[in-house]
Amino acid sequence: MIKDNIENKVHQIISTLSNTENNSFTGNESLYNDLGFDSLKIVELIIELEQAFDISIDDEEIDFETLDSINNIINLITKRTKYLDIIQ
Repeated sequence: MIKDNIENKVHQIISTLSNTENNSFTGNESLYNDLGFDSLKIVELIIELEQAFDISIDDEEIDFETLDSINNIINLITKRTKYLDIIQ
């Protein structure tokens, strides 16, 4: 999956969950500080990402730093989908 497609889809999901304009993201936004995500929204985000990209995100991969910015999430999804492309 191309990184631009991943980025667009992640932006779309985060935009929907945060009620924010999709085109206003720079990628450096903090989900917690800038977009007002709480633990429940993070769970919703993980579920949406797993469904959208047909992946499973392990608990070990999830920590405050990983989910702190949009770019970190894009990088996580990119790595996961590249891994899936290799094994398929």
